Amino acid sequence: IRHLAHVGPDPTWLARQRVIAGVRTLGAAGLAFDLVVRDHQLPLAAALAGLAPDTTLVLDHLGNPQLGAASIDGWARDLRALAAHERVVAKLSGLILEAARATDPAARLREAVDVALAAFGPERLMMGSDWPLVLLDPIGDIEWAATLAESLSELSPSERESIQRGTAIAARTAISRIRAPTLSSGWLPLPHLGETTHEGQPSKHPHSATVSRVISSHLAIWLKPRSAKPAPPGWPSWTNTVNSPVSG
Repeated sequence: IRHLAHVGPDPTWLARQRVIAGVRTLGAAGLAFDLVVRDHQLPLAAALAGLAPDTTLVLDHLGNPQLGAASIDGWARDLRALAAHERVVAKLSGLILEAARATDPAARLREAVDVALAAFGPERLMMGSDWPLVLLDPIGDIEWAATLAESLSELSPSERESIQRGTAIAARTAISRIRAPTLSSGWLPLPHLGETTHEGQPSKHPHSATVSRVISSHLAIWLKPRSAKPAPPGWPSWTNTVNSPVSG
């Protein structure tokens, strides 16, 4: 279960009492909640973790650090504060596009991964492909897996196994299979974006139609057959499975 709090009209959405109550309910039902936030929202995420201690929270994209900035010290501090809550795990995902803004992308990417490893440990980190969005980057999905594999090369086999699959299995304690909505004329129906807000009021979000188009185009990419590529050395075979996206 997740909400795109990083693009919503209310940057403090995570602090709403109804949201906090809902996240607690997810924990009681054995469900995890994904935190999709910007780096400046990490303190809100940490506060939520403290108020919903029985819910597993999964931080997507390490909180979207601004890897192109001169320093990522502020992000690292807030990430450590969030990691202090034991029920929070994090995805190593969505970093390539931002790292490309850095003077030395590879070095900055390694720095971010090192911060995450020190904060969470391998047993609370998982690989995320950010698929199909990663296909919008020239590096691509398989190359991203190879880049991450290199960053984790000094870990033990069991630690890499945790990041590759163990953490994800442990975090996803309850999984439901949901039928996807039927696409009509290439469009994905998104009434919660285009018609109403989370409070049931008419939406004034200026990019609702654009978001719908983008998601529909991503689904088109998802469903398009791709050529299999070799998996990076030491990584499982699912990394070269055609049309088989892994955790985003």
